[in-house]
Amino acid sequence: MQLNDNIINLSHETDNYEDNKKYQIPYTLIKPLESGFEAHKIKDRETAWKIFCAHADLGNITAKYWKGYYLSEGYSVIKDQIQACELFKETADYGIVDAQLDYAFSLLDNISGFEFDLNEFIKYLTKAADNGNIIAQFNLGDMYLHGKLDCKVDEKLGVKYLKLAALNNHTEAIEILKKLSVDIYDDCS
Repeated sequence: MQLNDNIINLSHETDNYEDNKKYQIPYTLIKPLESGFEAHKIKDRETAWKIFCAHADLGNITAKYWKGYYLSEGYSVIKDQIQACELFKETADYGIVDAQLDYAFSLLDNISGFEFDLNEFIKYLTKAADNGNIIAQFNLGDMYLHGKLDCKVDEKLGVKYLKLAALNNHTEAIEILKKLSVDIYDDCS
């Protein structure tokens, strides 16, 4: 048995009864995805990257998100915003909330390789906000309230999302609502 940093290689000899020869069959065990998270927490990005890639290659959606995150940040790999954006979209469509936010924001960046589409941006930012992402709630509320990115001003929606962010202790949302004399504890509908 040979132990590598990220995988365990086991060899097993077996008899092939058809030709009476022994063959060595390699087995590879990938470390659990949780080990990738632990490596990320202690900033062992090379180990985390290898684990995330191994699990992403097996189709794990969470690992695909983290692979995209590492590609977008350039952690232990050359930055690749196009591939990161593609992974964010794929995982956003599976309901990964952080991916919904990251995909929306990646659309703002010309480096992503995608042409900016306001409707697509709003769609994914709204998904993230509706799924409880505080950053998405604040940005969506601010965008609607002030008509940012040439979005049509919608004060009601703007206040709704700012209230949601404020109820989650988002400081800027609280300040904006105070200036508007809006009580965050009023009905959020």
